[in-house]
Amino acid sequence: MVNRYCRLEPVLRSLDHGTIAEYALDELMLTRGENERVFALRDTMEKMEGVTQALQHSTLTLSGTRRLFDRVVAEFPQLRSRLAPTAAIVNNTPLESVLVKLQHQEQLTAAERSACTLFRLSDYNDNGVNRDLWVVHSVEDVRREMES
Repeated sequence: MVNRYCRLEPVLRSLDHGTIAEYALDELMLTRGENERVFALRDTMEKMEGVTQALQHSTLTLSGTRRLFDRVVAEFPQLRSRLAPTAAIVNNTPLESVLVKLQHQEQLTAAERSACTLFRLSDYNDNGVNRDLWVVHSVEDVRREMES
């Protein structure tokens, strides 16, 4: 959503006052300060995306991870408590066991299933709205219809 706004912003800025008034776009336009914050947020998100991708490299070593975290902490000091070398490590043995068993496709114990409850997706939004668009094939069908 942020990237989409950043791509559309130059077009929105180029609209004349008559067009903005005609389509009541003035209520949707961001102020200069909000606009600057959106672009700053996009830049921060791109940096974090780069860190996330670097963490997924199969050649990344533990010392490389430490250097990466040190750079993140230098840029974002508020993350020091989570990424510093002295950050507290929360041990969750049942959850660690679950992850290993899931990778090996083994049965979970009751304690292990319980450890996963916080990560379970709730179905509170499952009201059936646009259900036909939830399936990838349906989305592809809609795209084909739009192209023809």
